[in-house]
This record gives sequence, structure tokens and C-alpha cells, in this order.
Amino acid sequence: MNLCEEVDATEYDTHVQIDHFAMISEANSVEVVTPKSYAQAISLPEREKWIEAMDKEMNAIIEAKTYNLVPMDAIPPNAKGAMPIRSFQVKFDGTFKARLCFPGHRQQYGVDFFDTESPVAKFATFRMYMVIVTTFGEKAYHFDIPNAFLNGEVHESVFMRQPPGYADTSHPHHVCSLKKALYGLRQASLAWYIRLDDVLTSIGLKKHSADPCFYYLFDKDEWALVLIYVDDNAIAGSKSLRNKIVDLLKKEFCAKDLGVASRYIGTSIDYHPDGVFMHQKADIEEFLKKVGWSNSTPLKTPFNEYSFSEIAKSSPIDHTTYRSAIGSLMWYALCTRPDILFAVTSLAQFQAAPTKLAMDCVHRIYRYLRGTLNLGIFIPFKRGNTPMHFVLTPYSDASFSIPILDSRSASGLVFLLNGVPIHWISRKQRLISLASTEAEIIASSLCAQELLWIMQVLDPIVKLERPIELRIDNLSMKYVAESVLTSHRTKHLNIRYLFIRQLLNDHPVVLKWVPSEDNVADIFTKYFTTVGVFKGLVLKITADRDH
Repeated sequence: MNLCEEVDATEYDTHVQIDHFAMISEANSVEVVTPKSYAQAISLPEREKWIEAMDKEMNAIIEAKTYNLVPMDAIPPNAKGAMPIRSFQVKFDGTFKARLCFPGHRQQYGVDFFDTESPVAKFATFRMYMVIVTTFGEKAYHFDIPNAFLNGEVHESVFMRQPPGYADTSHPHHVCSLKKALYGLRQASLAWYIRLDDVLTSIGLKKHSADPCFYYLFDKDEWALVLIYVDDNAIAGSKSLRNKIVDLLKKEFCAKDLGVASRYIGTSIDYHPDGVFMHQKADIEEFLKKVGWSNSTPLKTPFNEYSFSEIAKSSPIDHTTYRSAIGSLMWYALCTRPDILFAVTSLAQFQAAPTKLAMDCVHRIYRYLRGTLNLGIFIPFKRGNTPMHFVLTPYSDASFSIPILDSRSASGLVFLLNGVPIHWISRKQRLISLASTEAEIIASSLCAQELLWIMQVLDPIVKLERPIELRIDNLSMKYVAESVLTSHRTKHLNIRYLFIRQLLNDHPVVLKWVPSEDNVADIFTKYFTTVGVFKGLVLKITADRDH
């Protein structure tokens, strides 16, 4: 496209990150239409609020010196001056946002971007963080960095047209040469992470080798733990050191101190006299309302017994709605609702070719969530003068030849830190197991890998009690793992699936047999027809609290 052409702003100024809940947002109990373009925003009844939001965004961009204006004939011949796009949103608190974004889909690798991957804090790290902070008798504090990406430096030559409605009157035909990152720019997230990392490490915080978004500092009697998730950040520690870090971030990035964290990474955090409760009740209620299942009859289990072929042979349906549903449910399963993870991962197999029966199973999960809105993760406060200790308890389990997994076996893992679930996995095994013992060995080897990572995260921060008991409910698997001999029943197994032996030999980890009714990893490996058994296992790792 010729840069000298006149451009219709309504053609290019489009919204690229549309919420999957549709184009209607709720603000202060009033339904507000989310505009798609600058032209539409200034024509809506809420035009004054949208203009105010766009003015605020542009002022931040100008203050950050995000770009320089250059004549069009000064840019390289092969450079493209892309038209910026607007991302409009009404947040939960009623705030109007009008983000100016760069159309990253127009960038070319090797020309105007190279590396793009940037880390974010893992869910498991966040839960470990909350358990540590709560056990230390402290609270996590939330600080936000407005327009965070505008702080990242752009080293490539990237050009953009002036935003519609905000062109420089003195140079209306100039283009913007980006010096700082904009949202939507492919390298924006990485540029911001590099900038924030430089500032945090300059203070003296150490970046964790096991999670590059986890920072810590222990200095005599003072300590601080910082967790970053793009521009959403948590900090905890001794008051003086915590305030010092936040003050520096305020000076460097105009960070906002939001006080005690009540919401982080999509998780609501409630403080009670006896501990901290993490949940997603409001999010799930809103989701069920959007999909039209908020008034459905509740069910007590999330899944029914079906075979892979039964679901696959059902009549096909449109994949858009199905994939959106699986994506939302997976988010809840990974954050605070481990009880639905097996059901969601099983149904995720059908995203390429969803069927009516698969969607019926999704609807069953809706009805289960409808009846279990108060479930979440509870972290108790340390009581009185009891010694501060950290006990890591991993559970491993496997179910042999599951019909819904096309007769493959399933691995289920859950890790408890001081009795609180911090990490859980439900995974279809790649190798076809010939016996239940083989399935258990494969699951325990996966557990060993995850256990080593969790130990790497915790060891620099807290003192773990040793030895660590890896709990299983299969005695045959225990004998195989602890034996140095190779049985004719296991000699065909790949060496990577006997990794558990290496863990037992090199680390203070021991296998401990527990009855199946006490193995909480069981809920990640199969469906349950007995409500009492399922509910009993679920309540061993979650809490049902009316908040």
C-alpha cells in the first residue's frame, strides 16, 4: 500500500482483541457497546468517555516519547507504515480503556522484529508464592504499571502511521518511527520484560533460575519476594524493603500501589481470620451467564462415562463455540478448579472436530460448576508459635486404558505444600501401557520431573523437610521403581520412564504407599460414578467456603 494514499480510518482502525464473551461489556450495571474503530467510538452515546480514554492513552504515549515523526520519503523503500488499531474495553470496575496498538500481523521476521518470546509467572509459582507469603505471616501486595509496554525500547526500524484523530497538525503526512514499544508489537512484551528485569536486578533482587519471573532478596532480617506477570505484579516482604522497592518502581515507571492484593492472574484473593481463600466464583458466574447456563440444574460430578469413539462418531458441530468453551474451562481448571481438569483435558481432544455429544459433556461441566461455585484453594495462616516449616507432598496416580482417551492411560499428579495444592497435572500418556504397573511407572516418572522443578523453585526460598514422600497407591510400581533389576515385564520401557529410579537414588525422596481412597491424584485420571468418593477426594485439596 502506498504511504501517500488517503486512508479510511474505519477500514484499518479495527479491534483485534475482541473478548470471547461478545461485543457487550458491563459497566456499573449499564450495557455499553464496545466500539470497533475511532469513527464508531466518537459516534456512540458514550463518546465523551471514549474520547477521554483515547486522550489519556495518547498523553501517555507522548510523555513516554514513544515515537519520532519523520517524513515519508526518509524511511526505507521496503518499510511499511502500518495503520495503528484501537483496542476498546470497559473493565469490570467501569473504567473505559482505549489502547492504541500496533498491527503486529503486518510485521516481517528478520525485518522489523526478531526475538519475541517473553516469560510470565507460572500458575504453580504463583500458588507457591502465596503459600510462602501466608506461612511467613505476611500479605501479598499488588502494584500495577500503567502502559507498561511503553517503557520497552525498540531497536528495530518500525514505522507506523499517525493515529486517526490525533495526527500532528504541523506534520500531518509524517509517519511515526517507533522508539518505544506499543501493545500489539511482536517484540513489545520481550522489550518490557528486559526493561523491568534490569530495574529489579539493579535493586539487588535475584532472578530465580527456575522461574525468570520470580525475584527474591534476603538481607539480614529483611526479605522481599516479587512476582511479575507482564504489567501485573505482586510483592511481599518486610515493610521497609517492600516500600523501598515500590517507591523505586513508582519513580521509574509511575507504578501504582494497589494495596493488599485482592485479585491476581485472574484469581480472586480473600483474606479471612484463619487464612487466605483463592477462588474464581465471580468469573465463573459471569461465564455461565454469558453462555446461558447460569440457571441450570446443578450436578455433583463433572463428567460421564463415554468412550472416545462414542463422542467422535456423534454429529459434528461448529468448532468456534466449542473451542471457546474449552479455553475458558481450561483457564478455571488451571487456576483454582483442579476438580474439573480431567474432564476438560479429556474433552480438549475433540477441538479439531467437535461433536454434539462432546458439547453435551461440556454442558455437564457447566452444570457441575453451577453447583460448586464456592470451591477454591484455602491457605491457612501459621498458628501461634508453631515452628515455621514447609512440607512438600507429591501424589502420583494412573488409570489404565481409559475409554475416553481412546484406551490410552492417564497420568495424574498433584503437589501439596503444607497441605495446599500448588501444582496439578492430568495428561494422556503417549506410550500405550500393557499393564497398570507400566502406567503407574510412566506417571511417577512425570511426577519426578515436576518434583525436581518444584524443589528448585522452593529451595532458595524456604527449607523443605526431607525426605520428601512421593505418595502412590500401587505396590507393584513401588517394587519396580525401587528394584535395580529389570523385569521381563518392564524391559521394553524407555529409559526416560524409569527416571523415577534416578530420583530415588540421587535425592532425598522416598516412595510411600497410600490407600486409593487417600490418593488425591486419582481425580486427575478418571471419571467417578460414586459421588461420595469424588467429593471426598476433591475436598482434600480444595475448600468450600461461602465468601
